Amino acid sequence: MPLEWRLAKILKDERLTPYALWRASGVSQPTVYRWARMKRLPRSLDLNALEGIVKGLRRLTGKDYQIGDLFAVVDGGQEEVKR
Repeated sequence: MPLEWRLAKILKDERLTPYALWRASGVSQPTVYRWARMKRLPRSLDLNALEGIVKGLRRLTGKDYQIGDLFAVVDGGQEEVKR
């Protein structure tokens, strides 16, 4: 089952910019901007950066985002959020 990278969708749905996420996350600016543009799963993921992204999303939205929210399992044309 392929995984879909959902950061761009989360940013759009929350009406957040990569700039705001970069400022709130502590993750390097190039990483945030690159990951915000991607629709496919990045080739490599730094766990510290993932943690920073999640913390940034929590700070900006007040919602309890988890690392699993950044991914979705795509199976047979249907999308299922992996939790």
